[in-house]
Amino acid sequence: MKAYQLLFDKLIDINPRTGMIKFNGKRMTLVSVEALGILRRDLVNTLGSARAKGFLMRYGWACGFKDGETIEEMYQWDSKQELLLAGPYLHTLEGTATVEPDIIEFDEKSLHFTGQWGNSFEVIEHINYFGKSKDPICWILVGYASGYLTKTFGEKVVVYEEACEGKGDPHCRFVAKTVDSNDEHQQKNLRYYESETLLSELDRAYKEVQELNENIIESESVQKQLTDMLLEDKDIFDTVKVMAETLQKSIIIDYFHDKVEGFFIKNCDQLLYNKWNRSKEM
Repeated sequence: MKAYQLLFDKLIDINPRTGMIKFNGKRMTLVSVEALGILRRDLVNTLGSARAKGFLMRYGWACGFKDGETIEEMYQWDSKQELLLAGPYLHTLEGTATVEPDIIEFDEKSLHFTGQWGNSFEVIEHINYFGKSKDPICWILVGYASGYLTKTFGEKVVVYEEACEGKGDPHCRFVAKTVDSNDEHQQKNLRYYESETLLSELDRAYKEVQELNENIIESESVQKQLTDMLLEDKDIFDTVKVMAETLQKSIIIDYFHDKVEGFFIKNCDQLLYNKWNRSKEM
């Protein structure tokens, strides 16, 4: 079996009696690109861009790994290369993007695979909601390719975009390589595959918002306290004391050694100041 022999009508099975669609031997549902775009929008708005990226990359990885597992069992492939190339054909048949492989080099342990994606549905939907990005945004495609190649090649493979239409490049270009622990760029991308539940992501986001709200409330409280002190014409030492206790830092106001106002959180800070002051006088 060669990769180009994969045809949609041979892989799709629609049964109107049972209401089931099977593609590549697996049950599928038809989901609109617009719905996936709304999901992306809500994930980014709820979790932030970095966490949404990780969530969608892991989703894509699971899809690709499962496709690789199924397609490997379905046919007797002419070679390992044909099995690897079947991934891009599947990607195209499933409507996510057109794939044009160019370099594919591998031995028993290492893989180097590059190519271009065209008409990425992720580019269209991301730009629709967020406009052009400063970073590549084909997160599901990257995850899918990583999962598929990891399963079919038999070694851990990480894929990244070195160019993306979503950030204004003329086309999307992907690079796939077996994992190298010394490759900083790869290690940076691998962290997005660390498994976390959506609940834990939401919980972390909630805690960050809660902490931000607490900081805002504390800031308003300190601002009110300082304003009241100003209106009451409090001594500057009292003001310095409040600021130091709030910041948990020693504060010194030195009027060219004529007068010093300060409040020390730690005695060692006062010793350091005295030592510095003596050295300035010498």
